[in-house]
Amino acid sequence: MSDMSMPAGPPKDYTALAIIGTILSACTSCIGLITGIIAIVQNNKAKNLYAAGDVAGAYSAANTAKILLIVTWVLVVVGLIFSGGLWFSGNYPIGG
Repeated sequence: MSDMSMPAGPPKDYTALAIIGTILSACTSCIGLITGIIAIVQNNKAKNLYAAGDVAGAYSAANTAKILLIVTWVLVVVGLIFSGGLWFSGNYPIGG
């Protein structure tokens, strides 16, 4: 890979979205909780790799974090839809 193909600057930081998605996943979906935690770890790995000078590795870890973040948010939405359906049907186990 040549230097011209690498983007300038550090990779995008997904920490805030990963933390919010992880917290919401704790309320809706255990699988989303796992992917959210891994997204946070990958995001931190990207920051550390960039600081160490491994730009390609940093962008790879940031891309992995982005994919896991998308999966986390999809699971949050699915969990909210499922929970909302249970709540509106009167079958929600808490406060129904």
